[in-house]
Amino acid sequence: MKKYKDSSPFIINGDGKQTRDFIFVRDVCNGIWSALNLKEKVNIPIPIGSGVNTNMIDLAKMFDGYPFIFNKNNDGGSRSSPVNTMMAKKYLGFETKIKLEYGIKELISY
Repeated sequence: MKKYKDSSPFIINGDGKQTRDFIFVRDVCNGIWSALNLKEKVNIPIPIGSGVNTNMIDLAKMFDGYPFIFNKNNDGGSRSSPVNTMMAKKYLGFETKIKLEYGIKELISY
């Protein structure tokens, strides 16, 4: 049995329809590496993200049938938090390589 299945269910605040831009940690590291290796330095913040919003319910379902419950007492925060990836593409040549569902499958296989 996988480690995460031995713990409490995921708690989804609000209705679970709020979205976030999730990115696999290896992609974040690649983005940072790209920034560190720029020949000309850029003096502005460059957002690193996948450019894809995923709602909390779909995220929870990616965890191989792991149970989740709703906490209706918490609204779940902002409805959406998109990341504009245009600057990362322009200045760093950065794009994500690992789709969220594949990254999660890799993580839960340990």
